This record gives sequence, structure tokens and C-alpha cells, in this order.
Amino acid sequence: MKIKSGRKMDIKFSSKLENIYLNEGTYNLLIGAIVLYGLLINLITCAFFGDYVAKTPVKVLLIGYLIIAIIGIAVLTFCKSIILKFIGYNMLIIPCGATLSTTLNDYVGKSDIVLETLIITTIITVCMVVLSSIFPKFFLGIGRMLFVALLGIIIAYIVCFFADLNSGIVTWISAIVFSL
Repeated sequence: MKIKSGRKMDIKFSSKLENIYLNEGTYNLLIGAIVLYGLLINLITCAFFGDYVAKTPVKVLLIGYLIIAIIGIAVLTFCKSIILKFIGYNMLIIPCGATLSTTLNDYVGKSDIVLETLIITTIITVCMVVLSSIFPKFFLGIGRMLFVALLGIIIAYIVCFFADLNSGIVTWISAIVFSL
């Protein structure tokens, strides 16, 4: 499969679909659908398996998450089959939802905040998917700027950590930069 801009992807569906080309807008729509799928799976994991996962000791949960995530990344990176890549992706998002569910379990009295966050995240994601499908060249152009902003925010967090400073303002700046 190739993207219209000339970049070649290693995803092969079947011999019949091997020479299908995606334009950048369709490609962005497909990526957005995968991200929304991940959000939905995380919601389901948090909503229905939170109590079960909360009984697991935190250290066991985090070590298990790390191991499964590394295996999932390896499957995504080295396997050619689209089915195996899908399994690898699920090996990343399902443990993420399980880890979130234990963290969110502490906020039982504040479930409105968690729900609002999920709704806002979904709205921002849907808006960005639609806009990136309509204006793909614009979003290709801001990628470099967002990468530089990410590096700056990481450096700011590291400085705040070692200088024992409150990183609240860095959190707000990063939320604003990466949601606009």
C-alpha cells in the first residue's frame, strides 16, 4: 500500500489490494479511526474491568503492563500480517485501560471529572481527525513544530523535577499546545 505522497507502507492486505493508494486525507481518517478505537477499548476496560483489575497489586500490574507493552510493540514492529499488527495494537491499549482503571478507581467520588475528560478527549480527537482529513497538508506542516514543542515540554518537566518546582504551569501549557 502506498500513500499518494510517495511514501511506501509495509502493510499488505492481500495480493488483490497490494497496489491500493491512499491519499493523505483518507490516511489521516484511517489513523483517526484507529485512535478512536483505542479510546473506546480503554473506556470499556475502565468501565467494566476496573474492580477486577483494582484487586491486582500495583507492582504486578505495572510490571505486567510493561512486559505486555514491549511485546506488543515488537509484534507491531516486526510482524507483517495485519492481523498480528492488530493484536499488537491491542496488547498496548488493553493494558493501558487496565492501568488507568486502577488509577481512576481512586477518583470514585469524582467520576464526573473522569467522564468530562473522556468526553473532551473524544471531541478533540474527532475534530482533529476531521480537520486532518480535510486539510492534510496543514497538519503535515505543523508536525515539526509540535515535535519541537514536545521536546521543550519534556525538558521543562525534567528541570521542574530536579529543581523540585511545581510543574502545574507546564501541564497547562502542554495541554493547550497539544489540543489546539
